[in-house]
Amino acid sequence: MKLSLLSVGIFAVCLLIAFQLPADETVYNKKEIPLSIVNGKAFGAILKKPFTEYYKLSKNRSNNQWFQVDIRKFCNMGFKDAKKDDNQGGWTDSGPIYDLDPFGPGYGIVKFYGVPFKVIDPATNNQKAMITMKSGWKTDKHFPAEVTIPVNRKARVLYFFHGASYAATHWGMGASRRYEIIYSDGKTVRIPLICAGGHENIGNWMWNPSGTVPLVDTNSAKPVPVQIGNTTKYLFTLEWINPYPAKKITAVKVITANDKKWFTVVVLGITGLI
Repeated sequence: MKLSLLSVGIFAVCLLIAFQLPADETVYNKKEIPLSIVNGKAFGAILKKPFTEYYKLSKNRSNNQWFQVDIRKFCNMGFKDAKKDDNQGGWTDSGPIYDLDPFGPGYGIVKFYGVPFKVIDPATNNQKAMITMKSGWKTDKHFPAEVTIPVNRKARVLYFFHGASYAATHWGMGASRRYEIIYSDGKTVRIPLICAGGHENIGNWMWNPSGTVPLVDTNSAKPVPVQIGNTTKYLFTLEWINPYPAKKITAVKVITANDKKWFTVVVLGITGLI
């Protein structure tokens, strides 16, 4: 059967795309984006929800069923940033107008959606409370492209307390920013961090819950509003149900890329449910 020149051309283009795109990348499709009309009906009193609502699996759990992963020695930023772009201070090193100080929910064990996260007091950890990762915007060596955080525990579920800056839809797909769960037998499971395409599990910290922005999947990822002066910013929690709960988790890797995407990931806490 003869193929037309057009058919051959289309086939060649498809092959080229297939070889250029990594297998674990998700292709961005604008049609998948649900423009949110997030109002009282969807989230209600959003400032109170993290403290009054629960993930289904987090409800009615005893204290000894939880553990907090120690991220202290990997932290490179705090909440307060006195001077922007000096590779120190807080959040994404964007100056005092764009930091997370004062952090309204407080420090220590703080529950969001029923999950007890350990929010580090910077004063107890050399002014460091979070891991701000490398991106196409944060390129200095102060910001790591990969961090391996020991866990050495079994867990049914892991919960991540994290946030993002410049998490725009055109930068937010694929696996170039991800968590990797490493098991004691060497098996690895990837959790891509996605802020676009209708499959969001993280959002931009300047997310507008009543605007036309992609809606975070509230089954797994839920917003944590942080009151900064007269404005509200948003961090997020992510629920990941372990497909191999009988295996010991050796470590969680946080992996990002120094690429052209300004999508910058910040990790503030990891909690496990046994």
